[in-house]
Amino acid sequence: MIQHENWLSESQNYKVYSEFENVYVKDKRTDSNPKAYDECDQFITSHYGDPEGALISPCEDYVVVVGHGISIYPLNEKCGIEPAELFQNQRNQMWTNGVHIESYDQSDDSWETDGPYWIWFRFVSIDEDDNTRVFKMNAKTRELLKVD
Repeated sequence: MIQHENWLSESQNYKVYSEFENVYVKDKRTDSNPKAYDECDQFITSHYGDPEGALISPCEDYVVVVGHGISIYPLNEKCGIEPAELFQNQRNQMWTNGVHIESYDQSDDSWETDGPYWIWFRFVSIDEDDNTRVFKMNAKTRELLKVD
């Protein structure tokens, strides 16, 4: 492992890690070196000040990276999720952390149907009144809600 690699999230088939501000996704099914940087690892985003965390959706459809803003990166085309860089400019920046999947949008029998499921995620940030808040976002539509 390179000295500055920081593992952010891992699932059965993927690992997300950063090296300084750059974030990469590793496909463990095709990677011959699953514990360190490999040339086949995919660069997905860069976060000013280094990323704070990441999540891989439970169905391995997308990655969310948080820190200075939010980055959404699709791992496949199944749900129609487009890559996005959000809340990273001075007019609407957010310093985010604590990203988690939203479990309440998961139907009880989703493992037997096509979905898309696990499309909402939660994160912690500062709102427009400088209060720490929990937010909920839809990875596909980018709908943003404050959680009471």
